[in-house]
Amino acid sequence: MCLGGDIGRYAQSVLNSGPGGTMAQPVDAGALPLGTAPFTTSAAAGDTWYFPFWHRDTGANIFTEAIDVTFTP
Repeated sequence: MCLGGDIGRYAQSVLNSGPGGTMAQPVDAGALPLGTAPFTTSAAAGDTWYFPFWHRDTGANIFTEAIDVTFTP
């Protein structure tokens, strides 16, 4: 895994897909996670952020393809 730049994570958001196999993570554009401590930042108009989903399947760490979100005013 190769990561770079500013990286944040929703560390307190442990989710379970349940029998349906789906999950949702609410995103507050005014309080996006940034860094390893509980730092947050706001998205500015025109910013594009990428959100992959990190999950475990039978003990393996797996990342989904990221969705990209461009914030508009």
